Amino acid sequence: MQTKPCNLQACEPLRPNDETTEVLPMIVKTVKASSRPQREEPCIIKEGDLELIRNDLPGFKKPPRTAARVVLNNSTFSIFQTDNFADIMFSCTLKELKLENDPNDVNCFKIINQRNNQAKGLCALAMNRESMVDQVKSWKKNILMFQTSCQRDLVS
Repeated sequence: MQTKPCNLQACEPLRPNDETTEVLPMIVKTVKASSRPQREEPCIIKEGDLELIRNDLPGFKKPPRTAARVVLNNSTFSIFQTDNFADIMFSCTLKELKLENDPNDVNCFKIINQRNNQAKGLCALAMNRESMVDQVKSWKKNILMFQTSCQRDLVS
């Protein structure tokens, strides 16, 4: 997330004794997290961009959402801030992953690492060609499929 100083040289009031202030709404622009293409190969990998609800950032009335790269493979579920794998925000094995619906927003869902109770909220990205509800349904369906149908014992 990029930040910059805001209004370092405030304008002088039009009237000398004017003490009123006006707080304008915050403008947030969402961009894709990565330039990599969305990818889906059943029981091998699903990767794409979603919005990550950033409950870890203090000072907001409503937690901001930032674009994130989500990678699901046949053993882990991971969230990255960018294309760079060093920018990992969350990772969990599929065996320890719990999936929950977001009761407040049909365009979002929650994932929980049952080992340490770390939870992250993910939402559909409005910039995607697929509807937001369909994006969420697809991700939830794939997570459940990867957890159940795609698990095979490794042969030594």
